[in-house]
Amino acid sequence: MLNQQALSQLPSHVDTFRYDRSALQSGIVHLGVGAFHKAHMAWYLDQYLDHDPSDWTIIGASFRGKSVRDDLASQDYLYSVLVKDNQQAKHRVIGAIREVIFVPEAVEQLLLAIAQPSTKIVSLTVTEKGYCHEPATGQLDTNRPEISHDLNALESPQSVIGVLVQALRLCYQQGGKPFVVLSCDNLPSNGKLLRQVILDFAHIVDPNLEQWIAENVAFPCSMVDRIVPRTQESSFQELEASLGTTDMAGCVTEGFSQWVVEDQFPQGRPALEKVGVQFVEDVTPYETMKLRLLNGTHSAIAYVGQLLGYEFVYETMEDLDFKNFILTMMLDEILPSLLSLGTEEHLRPYCHQLIQRYENKNLLHRTLQIAMDGSQKIPQRWLNTLQYQRQQNGRIHCFSVALAAWIKFTSGKNLSGDSVEVNDPMASVFQEIWQSSNDLQSVVHRYFGLRSVFSEELGNDLFLQNTVVDVLTLIEADQLRENLLGPALNPNQTS
Repeated sequence: MLNQQALSQLPSHVDTFRYDRSALQSGIVHLGVGAFHKAHMAWYLDQYLDHDPSDWTIIGASFRGKSVRDDLASQDYLYSVLVKDNQQAKHRVIGAIREVIFVPEAVEQLLLAIAQPSTKIVSLTVTEKGYCHEPATGQLDTNRPEISHDLNALESPQSVIGVLVQALRLCYQQGGKPFVVLSCDNLPSNGKLLRQVILDFAHIVDPNLEQWIAENVAFPCSMVDRIVPRTQESSFQELEASLGTTDMAGCVTEGFSQWVVEDQFPQGRPALEKVGVQFVEDVTPYETMKLRLLNGTHSAIAYVGQLLGYEFVYETMEDLDFKNFILTMMLDEILPSLLSLGTEEHLRPYCHQLIQRYENKNLLHRTLQIAMDGSQKIPQRWLNTLQYQRQQNGRIHCFSVALAAWIKFTSGKNLSGDSVEVNDPMASVFQEIWQSSNDLQSVVHRYFGLRSVFSEELGNDLFLQNTVVDVLTLIEADQLRENLLGPALNPNQTS
């Protein structure tokens, strides 16, 4: 098994860190130690510590998976990252994580770790639903069970937001210097959103605490970009074959990686620019381009791909009709909304680069994994772009297909009538809509009435609703493939 003792016995092609882990303290507490964090933030930190061995190692926290803690603990908190493009592979053992806390069993330990004077940054990768917000408004969703619990028992919080507010409250009460709260999730203005839900929560707890947080705590926005699938059994076997030993915490990722961060760190930060991280004044142009082009098309791949029977992303790119559909969505329906951020000559190469990344057969990225939590994702991945296109009277066919595919997917049935897993906080709401509606027009109308997803403007857009009904009707008639690029509909749909 991979551990500290096994390092000296690894094959020569496996890269390993050179710093002395035992000599370094932790400057970062990270909430949400999943595959993405391990292959992105911790991967960057690990390379940085080779350049500058300093007190910036990571204490991690897992809110849902006890096995995350157990697997890493059994390996002395070591794991490996296998970077694979179509033609080459690089393997490195990562040592940047020094401990992982399983929050449901040890929330007090987590709060103590955050309260340490050495902790300068608390970062998080907890997916969209971990922010416990209403996607359409950006406000705290006080109806979430974990938020209701934490508002009544903040000393033992269950939610990410509750943990952060309680940690900040302890800092406020003890007169300490506040840590920086750094979001690493795929959300527009993620730092601003996180600040908003924390202030909403703090206002309910104590308005004085709310004011202190507003005046003293930095919430820099960041943009993260790397495709990191959930590790498959075949990937674990490949990791073992490369390492010559078992690695139950390893992950596989692509060669491309980008991290852009607003430079707001009053207590200091690691000099990650030495290993390729970009520190900027405003992350907005980077995150808008990435959220709309990469994340937006990823979600379209997920829902349309699921209905067409594709398990992995790379399979969808082998289907030329599907590949053309995604490229058309990028160039004709998303790119127009981004021209204020750059020229078409600058943006088009990025679109084609994304297609090449999706074609990577070495990344077993499941469409079903991307399809999770759609009600939390599509407001920022699709609906801002779609609203722009409607305001400009632009083409919306691909978005209509994607929306109809999402609505069909959330029915819990595929085109063959077989059950599919709908992992979404609103799954029960979707089921009730499908079970109690008389026809597809009614189904779509009720989806568009979900104000936690659709804004008032889009929700009341009857032309858009009718277009989605038309596509959903074709989907139900098993004519999705024939209409990916809209031969049965007006390709330049405008109202």
